[in-house]
Amino acid sequence: EFISRLVFKDLMFLEEIEEKLSKIENSVINHNFEKFNSKLAEVKKALLVYYRYYSQLLALCDNIKATESDYFDKDTIRLVGLFSQRVERLKAETELLREYAIQIQDMYQTEVSVRQNDIMKVLTIVTTIFLPLSLLTSWYGMNFKYMPELATKYGYYVIMAISVIIVIISVIIFK
Repeated sequence: EFISRLVFKDLMFLEEIEEKLSKIENSVINHNFEKFNSKLAEVKKALLVYYRYYSQLLALCDNIKATESDYFDKDTIRLVGLFSQRVERLKAETELLREYAIQIQDMYQTEVSVRQNDIMKVLTIVTTIFLPLSLLTSWYGMNFKYMPELATKYGYYVIMAISVIIVIISVIIFK
């Protein structure tokens, strides 16, 4: 009776942890990453505590079964065996929840990577569009005395038109 009380409501606790993990997973799906790491770390620590607890209970059961003839009768040993099976199921459930937490963490890492890739794609496109313009401005910013376009009446407008054409062509290519 005493040792069965040790895991009396543990299945309910594991169900609560599973519910927390489900909420964390939904927050990742909805791109709500607020305090993700701290929430998941808290759940993973709780699962680790339960996992070690069940391992210790199984070791206790093994010790009781090993000394069966010395202190306990056959009926008690049978009950300890049933308790041991229950603890093994709880330990297996805890292991499944730990794997679920790892899957959620992997999903979070994937979402972060996708967001970073999208940002890098936009930055690459912007850089590629404005790189030719930087070349033009640096070229015509040299102030050489005999640059033919500097002396013409419409040189400024020609360079401006070339810059606009370059931007339009770049945008068309990237679309």
